[in-house]
Amino acid sequence: MDVPQPATETDVTGMSAVFRHKVPMCDRVPNAEAMVLGVMAEHTLPMTMAPVLIDLAKALAQDKTSLHRLSMHPTTASYKMTHGLGKSITDRTVELMKTCPFSLNIDESTSNSHKWVLAVLPAFYNPDMKEVVVNHLKSIEVIKVDSASF
Repeated sequence: MDVPQPATETDVTGMSAVFRHKVPMCDRVPNAEAMVLGVMAEHTLPMTMAPVLIDLAKALAQDKTSLHRLSMHPTTASYKMTHGLGKSITDRTVELMKTCPFSLNIDESTSNSHKWVLAVLPAFYNPDMKEVVVNHLKSIEVIKVDSASF
């Protein structure tokens, strides 16, 4: 029987492990499934994210060198999402809206901080994907103003 090795750092799931066990070959898939479910439970992710996380893990595992060097602080992630990926998606959506017929869906909802939010969701045919897609273009906080506010 293998003796557990003391962990020297927080493992890739973000959960600090006291011991890392060598997993027998026949138990590797169930162990991987348990790790995915553990991360989902730890971060209160919906169960519909399981296949997404597994596909992501498979894609990231293709480049072990990059994966080993990959890290991202939450502030960096927020900045890259807002000014990098988010901006690219918005720009691409606007370009497609200029060339394709579209409809605007406006959805009102309440945020976690109990503020009214309008979401602008254009729907259009994406020729690259060959299907109709609905993208999130913008969210706008609604401020209620009336004569009593002044």
